[in-house]
Parts: sequence; structure tokens; C-alpha cells
Amino acid sequence: YGQLAFQHILVDGHRPGDRVRFQLLRDGEILDVDVELRRNRGADWLIPDHRDQSPPPYLVAGGLVIRELDGNYLRAWGNEWRQKAPANLVQRYDRERESQTAERRRILLLSQVLPDPYNLGYHGLANLALAEINGRSVDSIADADEAFRHPIGGFHRLKFYRDDLRREVVLDAAGFEESTARILENYDIPARVRLRPPGRERVTVECAPQAPEYR
Repeated sequence: YGQLAFQHILVDGHRPGDRVRFQLLRDGEILDVDVELRRNRGADWLIPDHRDQSPPPYLVAGGLVIRELDGNYLRAWGNEWRQKAPANLVQRYDRERESQTAERRRILLLSQVLPDPYNLGYHGLANLALAEINGRSVDSIADADEAFRHPIGGFHRLKFYRDDLRREVVLDAAGFEESTARILENYDIPARVRLRPPGRERVTVECAPQAPEYR
């Protein structure tokens, strides 16, 4: 079969709940350890590797298109996506994809900007990971939609993670609703926001080793 990923060799022929024998080298001593395989749920990942085939959720806000980062999005760059997709997103996927917490369930992206006089100066921005909108942490499209209802001092402020190329976008809240409606019409977009229907998120189930008690 050619080169195989280590995790595929490890769990071949096993199911979640099975125990697999490992040998560990600790302080010059070889130890035999039984490790239980657990379910690896894609829904529990910060950056899910796969989604179902339903259209992804999104939000169009003043021409800024916001969506979740997932493996399907990265694979839109083709078979060589690791070389062709934006490096900041590939690195985030490699470093953080299994790092979901209760306070940070997904990573939202400013995926692109639909050009309009309202967002002049920001037309070239794309593929930036959002940290906050109007001072609120956002990890879902619903969160982002709600955050835009609470401008700060007459402006919408979007902040990105420190390791991305841009730190902040500031938009005038006064023209926000009017420009969003105009952009939806000009670009023939059927709805300002699309949420994922409840229960539609695909759960990827694989085997992964549960860490043993021994340290």
C-alpha cells in the first residue's frame, strides 16, 4: 500500500474500546502498557477534518464573508493543498485542529471581502482567523451575527489572531445595514446569513489511543 500513516497502522483491525499493547522506553527500562482506543469525534475538533455535504454556514456583513475553518475548506485548493492553501491556515490546522475547548469550539475566518465603497481599503483581505468582533469572542456564525448587533462607539471592530498578517478591521456602523443589503443584491446572494441546521454536522469516528495513566 505504499507509505501509511502511523495512526492507520496502529488501529488497523481494531475498534474503539479495544486495548492495544505498547512498549515504552522509560529511564532505560522497557515497559509493557495496555492502551485503550477511544472514539475520535470530528465534532469535538477545533478544526473539523470533514463535514457533511450540506452547504457550509456563512455570514455576509458589510461585504465581509465569514465562515468556519475546516478540512473541506483547505482541500478546496486541490490534492496539493498543503502547498497551495494559505500557509497561516495550514499551520493552524496542523497545530490546533484537536485543541477544542468549551470556550473555543471553532475558528471563524474572514474568508474574503466582496468589494463595495463601504469596505474600501479592505478589498484584498482574505483567509484571516477571527478572534473578536466588537469585543466579543466568536466561535460560531451565530456568535458573529449577534456580535454585529453591538457596535462599539459607532464602529464595528474585528480583531484577528496575533499570528495573522492583519490585526484589526474597523467599519462605520452607520452604513453597515444599508451596505450589506446593497452587497447582497449586487452579488446575487440569497441570504445574509446561513446557519447549519441542528443535527446536520457530520461526526467523523476513528480510533485514537487513549493516553495511559502511566507518566
